[in-house]
Order: sequence, then structure tokens, then C-alpha cells
Amino acid sequence: MQFRPPEDHSDFYSIKKNSGNCCKVSKSARRSVFERDGFKCLKCGREDNLTIDHILPRCKGGKNKQSNLQTLCYKCNCNKSDDIIDYRKVLIKIN
Repeated sequence: MQFRPPEDHSDFYSIKKNSGNCCKVSKSARRSVFERDGFKCLKCGREDNLTIDHILPRCKGGKNKQSNLQTLCYKCNCNKSDDIIDYRKVLIKIN
């Protein structure tokens, strides 16, 4: 049996360039979000391995607007997956 590469489905997989959902968050927006969030993961407080998380995930219609972005470390971002959780509004009561 001979291997055949799959047919070209590039049209099927194409992404609209200006949809607001496919492009990376700009460097200036990332910096602003990190500054706003104190350069810490909003869930666990880590200060390393930080990522930008979409509160409303892009796969669910979320946009690359600062109001939809928050700082999470890589581990917390992966654990959050595509859940809709705004850690900016989660308050932790410490006695």
C-alpha cells in the first residue's frame, strides 16, 4: 500500500485575517495587561512563566481586547482551559 498525502483543504482551514480572533495579542497590550495585574498570576500569585489568558476564550467568541485579558501563569492557564473565569473579580479572603 502506498502512502497518499491528504487532499489540499487549505480553504477549509483558512482563517479570516481581520476577525479579531486569530491574531496574537500585541506586545503593547500584553505589557499593559501584565502591568495592570502586577506581573503576577491572578490565580496563584506566581511571578514567572506568565501568559495572557482570554477570559472569554477566542473559541467562544472572545476578542483580543484588554477588558477580555488577564495574567495567568502557564500552569493555571492550561488548567483553566476554555472555561470562562474572570480571576480579576475573584476575591480571596485571608484571615
